[in-house]
This record gives sequence, C-alpha cells and structure tokens, in this order.
Amino acid sequence: MPTIDELPIDPDDVDDLGNPDGHPDDDLDDHFDDDLDDDRENDGVRSDLRGWFYERRWLLTAAAAVGVLAGGIAAWISVGPPSTPGPTTPISLPPTVAGLPTLSPDPLHGEQWQRRATQAAAGAAWAARTYGHAGPAKTIRMVIARTDLTGKLEQAWAVGDDTRIGADSCTHNTRITPTSTAHIRPTVLVCWRTSPTLSAYALVIDPKATAPVPDADGAAAVDIAWRAAGGAD
Repeated sequence: MPTIDELPIDPDDVDDLGNPDGHPDDDLDDHFDDDLDDDRENDGVRSDLRGWFYERRWLLTAAAAVGVLAGGIAAWISVGPPSTPGPTTPISLPPTVAGLPTLSPDPLHGEQWQRRATQAAAGAAWAARTYGHAGPAKTIRMVIARTDLTGKLEQAWAVGDDTRIGADSCTHNTRITPTSTAHIRPTVLVCWRTSPTLSAYALVIDPKATAPVPDADGAAAVDIAWRAAGGAD
C-alpha cells in the first residue's frame, strides 16, 4: 500500500487546494471579488429604486387617492342616491304612539271611513291608525297621505286661528260636522302639517280631560306620522 508521499499528486494540485499559510488562492480571491462587485451593484440598484420612489412619492400618493375616490364613486353609482318617495310609495305607521297601543277595533278601519279616505287621497298612498284604549279614554287618530289633505277628513274639523308648534299647527276650535257650530272644545285637539305632496294630521280626544289637551301631544303625533312617510323635518 502506497504511503502519502508515494501518492501521485501533481504539485499544481497542491496550489489549487491553497498555499501552506492557509490563505485562499487566486481563484477564491477572484470569486469573492466578483461577489463583492455583485453586492455593490445590487446596492446601487436598490439605491436607484429608493431614489425613484422618493422623487415620485407625491405622484404615487395622488394616484392611490384617485384610485380610492374612483372606487367610492363606482360604489355610489352602483347603489345610487337615496330614492325619494313617490305618490304611491306605501306608508307604515308604528304600532304604538305615546305609550298607547293601536285601538281595537279601530274606527278608521271601518268600511265607510276607508272609502272616504281613499277618495280624499285621490290615488296617493295613505295610512291611518287610532291609538288608545276602549271606553271613555284618551285616543289619538293619526292620518298621513302623500297629497294635500287640507279641509278633508278630520282635518276639516279645525276652524279659525291656530297655534304653531314648530312646523305644525294645532287648534281646539273645532266643528265636528259641516253644519254644526264651531267652538273651543278643551277635550278635542286637531294638529296638522300639510304640503302639496304630503300631509299629516292628528286628532286627540280626551273625554276626561280637566284642562285643554296639550298642543304638544298632537304635534308630537303629527311629527311621528310625518317621519314615518319619509318627510323632512
């Protein structure tokens, strides 16, 4: 078996493995120099990219803002602006008002009154409810229609001067039938708010009242009906 000294090793091969001092040979030096040059070159590219982005940061920010705005506009267009109620858009009144439940049976749901209301609305959407308890107790009639109800149904009970409560009008001066005499009735209050496209009124009757029914009670009921129909304050 040959000894290490007898192995056929070319002297050049020994140089390729490294010099006796343990320093890398020229090929390794060239290799590391190339890697260093590549790193410097990459650092230069990164520096150039950072410079490019920095110089154009405002443009990029503006572009991003335009993108967000465009997305918002597209979403608004797809959904559309809030729709305005039309003359036949249905109206729904709440089941309770001022702590009073819907009266049962409701006199406003009688065939005769329903026919009169349909004629008064002349094709426009309308809704009506009575709130209260059976017997001689306080009741509130609420009527809303997408038309002008001035002088129609129980709004016609109102006579003469009225009191303004915000956008509403109220009066205790009433005439129950077209042929009866108008006079102040403390137990009866009519409040209303009308326009060519939306009207609401409330008739408050409290047979046990010892003082005039507060105007605020009727005005609050009118406002509830007005908002239920989508009317603006």
